[in-house]
Amino acid sequence: SFVSAEAVILVDTSGSMSARDSRGGQRRYDVALEELAALQAAIPGKCAVIAFSDTTLFVPGGQPPFLSGGTDLTGALKFAKIADVPGMRFIVVSDGIPDNQITALAVAGTFTNKIDTVYVGPERDTYARDFLARLSATKGGQTITADRVVELADKVERLLLGA
Repeated sequence: SFVSAEAVILVDTSGSMSARDSRGGQRRYDVALEELAALQAAIPGKCAVIAFSDTTLFVPGGQPPFLSGGTDLTGALKFAKIADVPGMRFIVVSDGIPDNQITALAVAGTFTNKIDTVYVGPERDTYARDFLARLSATKGGQTITADRVVELADKVERLLLGA
């Protein structure tokens, strides 16, 4: 449940996440799992994990399965909206290629809390990175590339601890 969570991490597990063009030639999905692990280590037991593709799935065990299919970020944000309570952090880990950017940005704009994003795609894809930057900017969040997620994890931990 979201009851004890201090951060909700939405992990893209769509078909595009199988591309092997992320850090070190790894699949985007594998890099996303590494970044998720770094966030979970920073605030153990305080992360609620949601996997999304065509469908959205709450992942109580914390390790999202590879779902393949499309990228319904809009649906995932609507699903996570129930946890948009005071003090909650939202982090989207994705390659930045949602099915519908306009509706995803519109739903993100309804959140009261910040939405941070972690980009796990290829460096050369500025279009996808720019979308994630726009998504996080809707609520004053930050965008980090996968190689800097430890920095984000540290910042999230400090925010949650009130430091």
